[in-house]
Amino acid sequence: IDLLGDAYEYLIGQFASGAGKKAGEFYTPQQVSKILAKLVSLDGNVKSVYDPTCGSGSLLLRVAKEVSSTNLEFCGQEQNPSTFNLARMNMLMHGVRYDKFDIKNDDTLEHPMHTDKRFDAVVANPPFSVKWSANELLLNDERFADYGKLAPKSKADFAFILHMIHQLNEEGRLAVVVPHGVLYRGASEGHIRKHLIENKNYLDTVIGLPSGIFFGTNIPTCILLFKKNRTNLKDVLFINAGKYYAKGKPQNYLRDTDVNRVIETVKKRENVEHFSHVAPISEIAKNAFNLNISRYVDDFEQKPSANIASVTAQLNKLDTSFIEIDNKLKMYTDELGIPFPKGGNLSLLKSYMHSITQQLFDMKWLEQNELLTFTPPALRFKSKNGSNYPDWKLKKFKDCFTFHVTNSLPREKLSYNIGKVKNIHYGDIHTKFPPVFKIEHEHVPFISNDDDIKKIKSGSYCQNGDIIFADASEDYNDIGKSIEVQELGENKLVAGLHTHLARPKEKFAVGFQAYLQKSWFFRYQIMRIAQGSKVLGLSTTHLSTVDMPIPSFEEQAKIADFLSMVEKKIMLIEAENERINEWL
Repeated sequence: IDLLGDAYEYLIGQFASGAGKKAGEFYTPQQVSKILAKLVSLDGNVKSVYDPTCGSGSLLLRVAKEVSSTNLEFCGQEQNPSTFNLARMNMLMHGVRYDKFDIKNDDTLEHPMHTDKRFDAVVANPPFSVKWSANELLLNDERFADYGKLAPKSKADFAFILHMIHQLNEEGRLAVVVPHGVLYRGASEGHIRKHLIENKNYLDTVIGLPSGIFFGTNIPTCILLFKKNRTNLKDVLFINAGKYYAKGKPQNYLRDTDVNRVIETVKKRENVEHFSHVAPISEIAKNAFNLNISRYVDDFEQKPSANIASVTAQLNKLDTSFIEIDNKLKMYTDELGIPFPKGGNLSLLKSYMHSITQQLFDMKWLEQNELLTFTPPALRFKSKNGSNYPDWKLKKFKDCFTFHVTNSLPREKLSYNIGKVKNIHYGDIHTKFPPVFKIEHEHVPFISNDDDIKKIKSGSYCQNGDIIFADASEDYNDIGKSIEVQELGENKLVAGLHTHLARPKEKFAVGFQAYLQKSWFFRYQIMRIAQGSKVLGLSTTHLSTVDMPIPSFEEQAKIADFLSMVEKKIMLIEAENERINEWL
């Protein structure tokens, strides 16, 4: 049952990642779910859990996972009929008995279905700032009556919060995701916020999250933790976790270290410079009950003064590197009879790199005697004695490479903590890795579970010269993007989810395949064989048919070295620009 339930949850997550803005209606990212579940289960005394906007039910099940029991009372409500059925199916797939969950289909604010119950844990990721009726008759509703005002008609955020507080028992915990506007907006929302803090003393913790981690929105969000039994506490913990995340596509994500940092800070409830602050109610009152996190946690760190001698040495080293690269580039451009790319304009240099790559691989198809052949590029290097290198050979991809098994671990099973085996995720090929991949220069996650490592076949471990393709994308520009693995050393590396691992049958010059596969000649073929409507896929069967123009090894080496010099110059300028920006 656990395996089946996890598979179902995984499929929901995969569907959500491709559903765009619609995904927010039914799915909360797993790492955010983990924070919410850990917050409400810190004391371990959870027998019942409730989610008033339960979507697919993932938050309810995450709480069960944190307390290591499905023998809880699960209650939830979901307005969308399709998502309501998704939640019930999710419960059953995770082995929750039908008499242990009660999920209703209706509008939670207008027609609440569980007002007679009180829960140990309440978790929710309600829709952000949606409209609701705000009917004045609701001021007589026991959920809202004590506050004297209703949430505005245009923003129901506080209506959801007050509803959830009403459903919480006296010893329970409530964790909810809300937009930052809840922290500082005035009028009726300001009145409710003040009442919750000054009179009720229910607000326990405010946690600022990174932007871009939710499906369908990039707006900044935060988690509010409420507890009714706070008689010994007269303060609020503020945590600014906005800088702690990993970039991804289509959205950013939290790593295990980021989650643990937040939870440990909540447990210790202490001041951490630039990260957390325990603010007395009196301090919050001085800020007119404005909870904007930046008022309490200053995340601006003064940059230390640099060592002048060290900076001078770096500048001299950089200048030497530029001279060495330019000398080598000048030698190659003279041989090719093309202009030398002098200067450091980054935009123009990138344009030069693109154009020269296309010219070095500018093959043209010809039909001769009913046979399809090709002409090699006009721009070519010469041998040492000034003669032409041998003619290029046209081979099929399957004649140059063999495919090896990859693993299909999702990003949630990877960790940036110390591990034994590193894993290439297809999203990182799309967004951050250079054509020639050198493992010591890149930030690559580990496979975190030893049982997953045991399942890896020996032939699946990468070797120098291997090519790793991203076999899925929503964009023609990204489908089939690849990296060439080099300088592995003693590191163990595998190709992960949505990738193909191709191992060369013959020796190629280092970097040659990486640059060939960025050429229009190669990319055009990839775009023609990619299949799919919303999400494009690239099969090994189709990839095997791609034509590969192969020059002699010596000519390969010159092409790769020349293009790598241009790329190194670009990287040096980018690194220098980053240093400049740090001091601005």
